[in-house]
Amino acid sequence: MRNQPGSLGLMLRLPLLLALMIFPSADTHTYAQSDESSIEPINQEPGQGECDLRIVDAFPLEVIPDNEITLFLWIVIANEGKAGSPSVPLTIHDEDRQVSATVTINPIRPGESYGEEMDVKIPASWQGTRHTLIVEIDPYQEAPESNRENNIFIIEGISIERYAPDTHEEDRATPESNNTLTPLLIVGVIGLAGFLILSGWLLIHSSMRAGRHKRWERQAKQGRPPDDCQPSHHYCEVENQVELKAMHITHLEFIATEAGSGRERRRQTIKVRLPSALRSLILARRQGESTDRLIPRIEALAQDLSQMLLLFIRDDRTSYNLAVNAHLEGIELTSNFTLYQCVGTPPKTSWKKLAGWKTRKRQERDDPVIALSGVNGADTAPAVRLPTELFSQIRDYIERY
Repeated sequence: MRNQPGSLGLMLRLPLLLALMIFPSADTHTYAQSDESSIEPINQEPGQGECDLRIVDAFPLEVIPDNEITLFLWIVIANEGKAGSPSVPLTIHDEDRQVSATVTINPIRPGESYGEEMDVKIPASWQGTRHTLIVEIDPYQEAPESNRENNIFIIEGISIERYAPDTHEEDRATPESNNTLTPLLIVGVIGLAGFLILSGWLLIHSSMRAGRHKRWERQAKQGRPPDDCQPSHHYCEVENQVELKAMHITHLEFIATEAGSGRERRRQTIKVRLPSALRSLILARRQGESTDRLIPRIEALAQDLSQMLLLFIRDDRTSYNLAVNAHLEGIELTSNFTLYQCVGTPPKTSWKKLAGWKTRKRQERDDPVIALSGVNGADTAPAVRLPTELFSQIRDYIERY
């Protein structure tokens, strides 16, 4: 039956397993965010009840053709059980598993829901066709759930437009080529294992070297070393270069806090479409476009943003204060460090260069774009008035940016 869970096989991830075998990790625990933004473990003790994770909704947002065709989707997960859920995987794939993607969903408290933006790479052979995607929460049944009948959501009739010549026939491998690739795969696995061992050694060596660099960076001074020096003394020189880059928006952050207590209940990062639309409006305004001529585009962004915010708190009767922040990155500071050591015997001493390295720091900030009070996800009224409220705040932000 559609929209019912099926038997989904465990996908083997060889490189990850090899990495875990070579670099075993420490004991891990599942954590949830507390009221004070610290972390505390979610306990699943007998008699406390079980969680019930349900995929409330899932739908495509947009398709972006680049070097690869990427499909972006929005997925809403709710915990309708009596206990908090642990971190679990969220998977998406087609019926033949030509495409697949997995993300980890953070713990969700009872009665709360969570929105996740996912992306999946689409083969070129899908262009001009319609396909079905299967979304599943907790596919390996790691969480103690009272009901697993609602863990799967099927998205039917996804249409992929034609963006480039179809490469389906060129990409199809013959049985003979598969047989030829088998020994190559074995050699590749052995090579990957050796690479991981070497990478581990290099990582340890790099960490130790980074620690030494930090110590000298704190003592670094601008300008060349002094003419006179004492044997075995060190001097660290720093030259700073500032690259002026205009601050640009990399992503948006949705934050929901309870209207009464101010306690943060939800947080979601939004990438690609909405930040890109806001960046485009700011650029047009900077290039001299009048705000009046931008009104249709601002209205369209306000409409899209209101729909995403309502999905963010969908079916929740709690009264929320909502905030939308824009994360910006810009000016880069590059620091070139040179470490010298004084060598020789007085009075004939000189500075010898021991090492050189560089560091980069990027200026970052978070700008408030939207602030709303008393929004209820179960109320239908905000759907009517929200675009108007968002329009004025978006316009003000573009003007003051």
